[in-house]
Amino acid sequence: MLNFVKKYWFTTLITIFIILYLTVFLCVLFSPKTDKLNRGFIPCTQEVTAKMLQNKEQSSFILAKIIIENTYCDAKVVAKGLTNWVKGEQSTPWSNYFFDPEIDPEIVPDDEELLKFYEENPYLSKDMEELDKKRQELEQQINNAQIKEESQLVEPFDFDEKTIEDKEQTDDK
Repeated sequence: MLNFVKKYWFTTLITIFIILYLTVFLCVLFSPKTDKLNRGFIPCTQEVTAKMLQNKEQSSFILAKIIIENTYCDAKVVAKGLTNWVKGEQSTPWSNYFFDPEIDPEIVPDDEELLKFYEENPYLSKDMEELDKKRQELEQQINNAQIKEESQLVEPFDFDEKTIEDKEQTDDK
């Protein structure tokens, strides 16, 4: 075992680092994205979004720095969950970033015409699917018509030897 550590210490460190990074990445990926109380990774995400929008220079180095800072912020959220679990403040290590989000009730649009439109058309997705089917049928009909026109334009030439003989006779005269 000691020989293995001496020989592959750098590879082992890099592997551990990559595994930890991917673990944090997957935690952020599957955590809630909206919450009324701004818990979990949401403040980190809002912060990185604000910093990216302020990056007027569009510099790759600044972008990399922002991403590294965001990863550090996300790792702090994971570490805080682990320490709170060890202290007994929460039931699981991931309960501070995997939770049932509290979402604001749906915001009703102020536009009366838009509300009237939604009331008159309650099945918009079904209507859109029907329109898409009709569009596909129409495209197929157009393609078939174009193929038919092209086949009529390029009819095979009927080869007639008599026509060639007549042409040769008129050329000889």
